[in-house]
Amino acid sequence: MSKFALLAAAFAAGASVALSLKAAPVDTLKSARIRAKARLREALAHDDKVSNPDVIAAVDALSIYNPTAAPAYDLDAFLGNWRMLNAPEFKGDLGLAADGRRQYSLGRMTFGIYEPKDLVCAIDKVLNPVKRRGDVVTYDLEIPLSFKDAAGRTATGTLVNTGECEPLSESRVGVKFTGGSLCPDGDEECDAAWASTFGAAFENAKPRKRERVVNWLLKRMMGLEKPKGLAADGSMSYEIKKPPKPAKNYLDILYLDEELRITRGSKGSVVIAERARDAVAA
Repeated sequence: MSKFALLAAAFAAGASVALSLKAAPVDTLKSARIRAKARLREALAHDDKVSNPDVIAAVDALSIYNPTAAPAYDLDAFLGNWRMLNAPEFKGDLGLAADGRRQYSLGRMTFGIYEPKDLVCAIDKVLNPVKRRGDVVTYDLEIPLSFKDAAGRTATGTLVNTGECEPLSESRVGVKFTGGSLCPDGDEECDAAWASTFGAAFENAKPRKRERVVNWLLKRMMGLEKPKGLAADGSMSYEIKKPPKPAKNYLDILYLDEELRITRGSKGSVVIAERARDAVAA
């Protein structure tokens, strides 16, 4: 069979599925959606990486039953406090901590923005509050984390990346990140471990030539201003004064309802998130 014939057959099959979904009774679609959600949650419980073939298959199956026609324009559905269900796709996964949380180096998690880059951090589920502030829709990522300092004391805090988003089409949202912060949680022991770790990192930082060149390029191209020290409350922050245009960094919304949201990013990464509130009916 020729390539054209294969494409025509695939198109016809897709059209047939779409027509059958439109013609199906509401109760039948709801039941199918509930079953598809259950299969996705079951696959995630077994292995929460989106590279898991069972998770990929479950995402594809659920996407067929997306109930939101133009999700990028439906702010009532898109806004909310979302919590990532799948494992993040940071590079350099260092395995699981004793409590089951995933571990990464600070440098890999933050693209080299914060020091010390080799600091091993255990992270909790990523939070993604999407809110309306005037004419702007904010799209932030909040990552609770913890680590041990050189003395073995535990420090906890939150890594925040701040951003904005806007619809590019009915199902595509453009995102631009404008900065972020790394903040301690604030109890006395945590503050001491936090200050000893990051204070020493700033004092001992000696960027090599390659890193200095990269920093110069990022500042010139994106207006990146990296942290220069600890604030009085122990926080550190960075700013991107010239973020890439949203059209270059986007999310395709594969599924969206009152409970779940599934997106695929411009680089192919899939994120499965649930609304962070009490469970609601499917």
